Amino acid sequence: MSNNYKRIRYLIQFLRNLKGMKYVVFVEPQKTDGPPLWCIEEKLPPLKSIFNSGSACVGLSNIIRRKQGLSIPRNNKIDLGGTESWFKYLKNKKRLEKINNNKIYPIGSLLIQDYNSNDQGHVAIITFSSKKGLCYSKIIHSVSGKFGNKIYDSCVEEKLIDYPYNNRFTHICKPENWIFKD
Repeated sequence: MSNNYKRIRYLIQFLRNLKGMKYVVFVEPQKTDGPPLWCIEEKLPPLKSIFNSGSACVGLSNIIRRKQGLSIPRNNKIDLGGTESWFKYLKNKKRLEKINNNKIYPIGSLLIQDYNSNDQGHVAIITFSSKKGLCYSKIIHSVSGKFGNKIYDSCVEEKLIDYPYNNRFTHICKPENWIFKD
């Protein structure tokens, strides 16, 4: 078992400890550390403090980057660590692939929908890779809203196919291209 794989397993377990954490809406750029984006490049506070404070979806990816000692993607002086910053950063680095729902992706892969004014985009992280393909893999994401019969307002882990708005993700980034590279 490689050191990178062990590290990814550790990071996923850290995220699993955040299941049930409240969802916090992103409304304006952050100037201090904390929810919803957790984008200030400092040492993270204790897990309990993060859990009690909550997060937006992209906060989970920023938490991983901080645990790895890596920078948070920045779109400009104001937009730090949001979905638009992440999408542009990964696109400019040529680290994004178009999603293929029949393909098997490794754990730790980042699913992403670019920022848009309708729903601000979304990110999720694969926690279990199914041999049946992406749709049957498990993801963890912080999500809010009513989708079909499901109401979300927290950090959840579920099969991608069970998330009613699962087709919102357009691109994917493998773990070696966002967890281990600046």
